[in-house]
Amino acid sequence: MSIDRDKHETEITAAVLLVLIAMRDTLASFGSVSWPAFEASIVKAIEPTLVATFEDSSIDLAQRLKAVKPEQFGGGAKQWANTRAREIARRMRENTEQRVKAARERSTPDTFSNEIEGVFNPSRAKTVAASEVTASITAGERETADDITNKTDGKTLTPRWQTEQDSKVCPICRPLHGLTEDDWPEALRDGPPAHPNCRCELSWKTSILKPEPAGA
Repeated sequence: MSIDRDKHETEITAAVLLVLIAMRDTLASFGSVSWPAFEASIVKAIEPTLVATFEDSSIDLAQRLKAVKPEQFGGGAKQWANTRAREIARRMRENTEQRVKAARERSTPDTFSNEIEGVFNPSRAKTVAASEVTASITAGERETADDITNKTDGKTLTPRWQTEQDSKVCPICRPLHGLTEDDWPEALRDGPPAHPNCRCELSWKTSILKPEPAGA
């Protein structure tokens, strides 16, 4: 894979961190915020890079499979990225709103700023970035694989779960290495990420279906 995932992760991390810092500072200064505005800001922060990663992934797989005109793949990027970004933003808003509420209940006006510091920790931005770049790569590849399968008589593309096979591989992903999607757990049928910070990938096996003998 020739995708620069570090670049995409850095872009999302920086964009999400700016939103978190702005929200933290507003809460510390005024004590209240617009949660719909926070949600919209997260969508705006991550959607462009999700689109770019999906497109890069689609084209990259098309090139590796020697598809005709690989640059024409990835057409579903914007629709997928918009849906994904809205879902991630909704989850972040719900989680953040709950944690801020809990911090407010256990703090005083003098300690509130310190209590919410952990809610807006930079590690949250890094986790979102790692997970969503993985999700974008998977989605882009799956769209390309489906397109190639549908446009090529007799050719099928089978995804296999791919880990780094090193000491950092988690207990969730380690047993998935090398398995085809029929053997993935039901909750992971879409492929990586399997959990926050997951950087697993898919490898693709090409098969040609033999036509049945005449009269069979």
